[in-house]
Amino acid sequence: MIYIGESRPYLTNFARVKDILNESCFQMVAILIALIPVTLTTSDEALVGWMVVGVISLVLFVNMVVILFLNFMNIKYRLRIAKLKRT
Repeated sequence: MIYIGESRPYLTNFARVKDILNESCFQMVAILIALIPVTLTTSDEALVGWMVVGVISLVLFVNMVVILFLNFMNIKYRLRIAKLKRT
């Protein structure tokens, strides 16, 4: 994660921040999965499992919102260009 922040392999700052967010969430999931053998009861295991599901769902939701927003802006831009070409 530090490598991605320092080497800047992406063209935009937004892409870097999005990738760092994704990597941090997946590291959190790895830590939560590592905690499962340490839990004492089955209910604790279920709680950790639902936390993993919640983190993955959050990452998917954020990425889906970003994709939909960027596609909406791209369609809006293309419609504006098409309208300008007609006039």
